[in-house]
Amino acid sequence: MRAFEDQLNELRNDLLEMWNLVISQMTKAQQAFLNTDKELAREIGYFEKKVDVFELKIDKDCELYIALNNPVAIDLRFVLSILKINTALERLGDFAKGISRRVIDYPVDKPNSDLMKIM
Repeated sequence: MRAFEDQLNELRNDLLEMWNLVISQMTKAQQAFLNTDKELAREIGYFEKKVDVFELKIDKDCELYIALNNPVAIDLRFVLSILKINTALERLGDFAKGISRRVIDYPVDKPNSDLMKIM
């Protein structure tokens, strides 16, 4: 029984780590957008790969947990919730990357107010 709890705790910890990374990505995307900071925008692209790796790992671990442990009730709902949150976080990471691409592609000599019109 302890092994099941350890697996669920590992899933929870991985999801929280991914959550923190995505929040950081969104904050950086906001700052890159507001300041037209291309270097910060490039950094977002680098960390997007880590978000994708987290998503794949969490998906695989959830599938493995369900396949091997046949969870019911609370444990099953918890794992299914992790899968849904995982998908949403990956999508948010993609949004941050999309914002960063706009910043990178935007000409530097234009004022920020013109950049907001594009969005």
